[in-house]
Amino acid sequence: MSVDLATYRVGCLSSLHCLPDYVSVSEEDACIANIAATKAGWKQVSGRKLLNYGGQISEKTGALLQVPLPGWLQQLAVQLSKDVENSGIGRINHVLVNSYEQEEGIFAHEDGPVYFPVACIISLGGPAIMRFFRKLPAGGHDPHSEASVILMPRSLLVFADDAYRHYLHGINQGRSELVDDSVVNAGQATYPLEFILN
Repeated sequence: MSVDLATYRVGCLSSLHCLPDYVSVSEEDACIANIAATKAGWKQVSGRKLLNYGGQISEKTGALLQVPLPGWLQQLAVQLSKDVENSGIGRINHVLVNSYEQEEGIFAHEDGPVYFPVACIISLGGPAIMRFFRKLPAGGHDPHSEASVILMPRSLLVFADDAYRHYLHGINQGRSELVDDSVVNAGQATYPLEFILN
């Protein structure tokens, strides 16, 4: 099955797409079990734990030093690459797993050039809100999010082009999140919004 990303465009930023239920419940369960079984390779970074599959970025050159993905991840990566390539915005080259405890998040940031031109995020286990902030010419970013996307479990967020180049993205820290006017896909929530992030 091929996906037409244009069908899932959300908000006013170009190339910002959110696909609900991109993976099945059983695929989600299998991914979570395989990630939990991975004991080596985790790094503690600001606000989260990080696990890298498919290669590391060389600190010396900034290039991706690719290695094969584990077998359990290959089928999902092939399907995701096909869906993204069919939309003309690139292919998947490796996988980062970010694990957040309750109240953790990730500060507003931009992904480096090795990830360009597209970033894809599959959410597993629980919801979050990814917020996009316009970069300012003098550095930093506008403190008000221009677009925010609810990431429901099993959803796929794809962003590229303008959303990739001109915006920072992050997840606020805290036990709960405000579903404000910047949320562009509130209709994709599968249960009442007041319960999403409490």
